[in-house]
Amino acid sequence: MRIVLLKGERTNASMGARPVEDLMATCECLSGSRPIRLAVMPPEIMRTWDEVGIISIPDWVIANQHKFQSRKYQDSISRMDFVLELARNNAQQQVGAPLAAAVFHADGDLISVGVDAPGIGGHEMTNALILASNILGSVRLRNSRDWELYSLAPPCSVCLGNIYSERPQRFASAVTHEDLLAALALPDTPMPGPNWIDELTNRDIIVNAAIRRDEGRKILRRA
Repeated sequence: MRIVLLKGERTNASMGARPVEDLMATCECLSGSRPIRLAVMPPEIMRTWDEVGIISIPDWVIANQHKFQSRKYQDSISRMDFVLELARNNAQQQVGAPLAAAVFHADGDLISVGVDAPGIGGHEMTNALILASNILGSVRLRNSRDWELYSLAPPCSVCLGNIYSERPQRFASAVTHEDLLAALALPDTPMPGPNWIDELTNRDIIVNAAIRRDEGRKILRRA
């Protein structure tokens, strides 16, 4: 299922003679009491839609939101284990590659998730950040610094730029770029230079690399 995230007055706009509401399905993205309206859009409309907040969320993620949100993720291991679970399920559901990311409050509450979904809005880290920004509000997300981003993989250049912009307190990954490229063919995905960790730490972002690396590599090899 392709999902387009709509913001503010965009939900009252129209596409030609067809109101956006005619295409809408409402999905409750849990975070406190604030629901997010998501519109299910046909691919031909998505290619011409000028909304910047476009993400892809598979059916299986939406179906399990309540279960994901009901759990507490107390430490870095439990948070990474959850991300690895998402990545494994994404491959088993044949949605995309075994790549996943999640945004957590520093106290362990889950804010948002993102998984690889080929096509528009396929970057899992960027998807998770866009959704977190809409749940918390972009100003709060950038200013609070009380949240963390976990990912099976280290960032590509696109996702690294978004991490720079949103500035989590912590970024954590399981596998290395070498592990990722050895397992998956990603010819069209630009990768950052070797000093990306230093670039994040210079921006006061704590980086924890290689958390549960062996398990992450196993998941990639099974893809």
